[in-house]
Amino acid sequence: MTTLPLPAIADDRMTFPPFPVAPPGVSITPFKDFKEHGIQMFPAENDVIERDVFGIPTVELRIKHDTDTCKTETKRKRRVETSFKATPGVPGVRKEWWEIWEENEELKRTGPYNPHLPYVDRLYEAAADFRKTRTWPQGPTGIAATWDQFRLFVGLLSNTPVWTRTDKPQQEEGSDSDDEADFEGATIVDAQTECGPKRPAPRLRARPPYALYGVEPIPVANDDEIKVLLNNENTRREEEMVDFVHDPELKLRIFLSSYIRKQGLI
Repeated sequence: MTTLPLPAIADDRMTFPPFPVAPPGVSITPFKDFKEHGIQMFPAENDVIERDVFGIPTVELRIKHDTDTCKTETKRKRRVETSFKATPGVPGVRKEWWEIWEENEELKRTGPYNPHLPYVDRLYEAAADFRKTRTWPQGPTGIAATWDQFRLFVGLLSNTPVWTRTDKPQQEEGSDSDDEADFEGATIVDAQTECGPKRPAPRLRARPPYALYGVEPIPVANDDEIKVLLNNENTRREEEMVDFVHDPELKLRIFLSSYIRKQGLI
């Protein structure tokens, strides 16, 4: 029996010494001569970013840490720190929601977002972070409703189409439904007297744009036609989101001007 020789295994490991020669014009500082330099504590008068002692701007790490705060005494950092101090002589003053948002804006840690994901998926993630990282005011401020209107405008929420089935008999107007008959003689129980933990009230559904008010329901004859309606709405939403990603400044200008006026948001 003849034994075949094994192929030679290529060793691609780099072992030192010998060390490679530095490229022309490049000098390598030996470790014994290296001097560590830190961050500028007091930058130029109008500088708002963190820099090292050589004036080079620092970059954010891909992985966020709790210690990732600006070390340079910039105007922005001083403004954030000052906003956290209590107002002397005015105890118990309740801050408005926009003041709380402004104070916490520099401390938010969102992302990182996977650059390999489609634009639409990253827009969904950014919108979810925007929602989760803010304290939303209670009461009839209209801020949450405005946020929902913005999501409708850019395609993050859908305007569910309204349809009517033509293959099923329509219920006659004025006739008592089966549900109403079932409630006749039923005992009404006050929900507040029932035992058990209270459930939070469900969030109200976003109001559709006024242009969709009074629109006649679309007649459909089967479930396949309903799927077509829903797929068309999803396609429209994705096109709106792509338009927003390609030119967010233009879309924001439209939303903050003509759109909110037409929708009665201001």
